[in-house]
Amino acid sequence: MKWNLGPERVPEGGKERGVHQPEKITPYMIAAMGVAMDFATSQVGLARGFLEAHRLYSPVYSLAIFWALLTVATLALPRGNTRRMLIFAIALLSFVGVFNNVSVITGMFRGLPQP
Repeated sequence: MKWNLGPERVPEGGKERGVHQPEKITPYMIAAMGVAMDFATSQVGLARGFLEAHRLYSPVYSLAIFWALLTVATLALPRGNTRRMLIFAIALLSFVGVFNNVSVITGMFRGLPQP
C-alpha cells in the first residue's frame, strides 16, 4: 500500500519518503559481499593448513567496521561525486582480504612467517 504523503511532505528533488533508493544501500551490500568472500577464502586457506594472521578475526567485526565507516562517511561528507567515490572506495576495500587470501592460497604470496 502506498501512502499519499501530500505535496507538503515530498522532499525537494521529487522523491517521496519510503521509496527504495538503491544507490544508498549498494555500498553496504558491496562491503558485505567482500567480507563474505574474505571469510570464505579464509576458510579455504585454513582447510589447506594455513594459519590466520589475526587470531581474533571475525567477519562480524569486519562487517561492523566497514558499515560504520560507510555510515560516518555518508553523514560527514557533503553530497557530490567526491563523497560517492569515497564511499564506493571504502566498500571496495573489503575485497583486499580476498585478494590477499587468494594470493596466499595460489602461492603468489608466501604469507606471513609462522611463529
